[in-house]
Amino acid sequence: MSRENLPPFIQLKKEGMVLSVSVQAGAKKSELLGPAPDGFLKIRIAAPAHEGKANRELVRFLAEIFSLRQSQVQIISGEKNRKKRVLLNNCISSDVLTATRFITS
Repeated sequence: MSRENLPPFIQLKKEGMVLSVSVQAGAKKSELLGPAPDGFLKIRIAAPAHEGKANRELVRFLAEIFSLRQSQVQIISGEKNRKKRVLLNNCISSDVLTATRFITS
């Protein structure tokens, strides 16, 4: 998949894929809501934004969606903010394509 065809919330890096996400903590269940008008991927997380609980649930949730180990999912910016950048280590182009179809469908 070429970089031009990627949604704005996905960036390819040599380490893997970076997702720009907007997180709503304290939801009833963790779920992907899809692309937001601001170019971020909107995600609801079923954990409070207290003492890192929402961040831990975000890592767990993304690892589950992308079939990664939790150690491969790293919040690289925005730990104390709703808007975050998350690195999915060793995610390859085919993973990006599958994820993009899943997220945007």
